[in-house]
Amino acid sequence: MSLLVVHLRTNVVETLRQPIAWIFSVSFPFVLFLFFGMTNARQVTEQTRGAVGGEAILTPFLLFGVLSVVLFQFGVGLAEERRLPWERTLRVLPAPEVVRFAGRVGTALFFSVLAMVPVSILAVATTDVRLDAAAWALLVLATLAGAIPFGLAGIGLGYATSPKAALPIANIGYLVLSFMGGLFVPLDFMPNFVQEIGTYLPTRHYHQFVGGLVSGYPQGGWQLPGLYLVGWTLLFGALAAWAYRHNEGVRYR
Repeated sequence: MSLLVVHLRTNVVETLRQPIAWIFSVSFPFVLFLFFGMTNARQVTEQTRGAVGGEAILTPFLLFGVLSVVLFQFGVGLAEERRLPWERTLRVLPAPEVVRFAGRVGTALFFSVLAMVPVSILAVATTDVRLDAAAWALLVLATLAGAIPFGLAGIGLGYATSPKAALPIANIGYLVLSFMGGLFVPLDFMPNFVQEIGTYLPTRHYHQFVGGLVSGYPQGGWQLPGLYLVGWTLLFGALAAWAYRHNEGVRYR
């Protein structure tokens, strides 16, 4: 446990000392909500006569921020670290691999919560968010839990690609999954082919799971999307394990 704490603290401090590595991910959801979220909240409230609260508008921005952290923390971060001499040193130390991954997961969770704070404060100040303390806790936990498969996808990306390839792939995947998954524009307003594809994307299931669990919006329940997320977790977990073993076999055979 002490080794895990040291590894977690080291990762967090190292990342904090490089603001360019985390400020964009933390502030981007806040900026987007400032320009688009408040306007959407007013429009939705008027159209639904208050039946849908500001939390339904806030949720996609929270998911967007957490996705940014986990994909880039795991995907791009791992790809960059693989080329460092320190990474090769860590591979031959007696410390269990699970400790390193747990430290990275803890770091991603720390910055995910950090990304959720400013946009949540803005939403409370400018919209009719109707959540008590228990509902806020549920929202945070559901958002973090739903991000697990994307973190595993990031691990697979980090071990399967080079640093130069990881960044554009993560950027494209991040934007495509966010918009085609209906996080900002409802799929009903998208072209038919986007609606068809978006229905099967993990970001769509992520939105349905968190939104349905906390605010009841989008409608349809959270149980089935939750099962889909479990399936995505198993799939991306298998891909991450394969990428790790493949990288280890190529580098250390």
